[in-house]
Amino acid sequence: MASSYDTIPDFGLLYDSVPLYAARQDIGFYVDEAKATRGNVLEVGCGTGRILLPIARAGSTITGIDGSKQMLERCRANLSAQPAAVQRRVNLVLNEMRTFDLGATYSLIIAPFRVVQHLTTIDDQLRFLAIVARHLARRDASSSTSSIRASTSSSARMGWSARIRPSSGLPTDARSGARTASCACAGWIR
Repeated sequence: MASSYDTIPDFGLLYDSVPLYAARQDIGFYVDEAKATRGNVLEVGCGTGRILLPIARAGSTITGIDGSKQMLERCRANLSAQPAAVQRRVNLVLNEMRTFDLGATYSLIIAPFRVVQHLTTIDDQLRFLAIVARHLARRDASSSTSSIRASTSSSARMGWSARIRPSSGLPTDARSGARTASCACAGWIR
């Protein structure tokens, strides 16, 4: 499925030029999450690198996926202006958030700034959560459950992150028997 962002010429440049986006106070939140995790990070919907680049500059290895060729091209251009050490910590992948399979696991998975709002059906949302769960690294061999932390604090409105928390799990949906989660914009989703 082609990204709607690719239908607008130079959308990545436009995105990077919007003062409200540049002034958002959520970057520190995600950098702190990455530092606390001390592992590799996946950003779903990395766009032009607004969150991805500060995480890489802070020392974390990060993979960014996006469904828009234009946004990733702009991200690559922004990345090329960074020191070589930062560039080595970044992997960019063109991929759809409803279907990605990167063949790797991550200590932290983030989807900042309304990325999940692009998932307009419950089926897409559940598929996305299942894909995220498959890509989350287990902290130890005895941990068989994971949890998704809603990171919708006042500084990170409309985004979230996911990481393993031992001995917690997602509830079973009585209708389907599937393990699912929902968020009321605060706290741990179990």
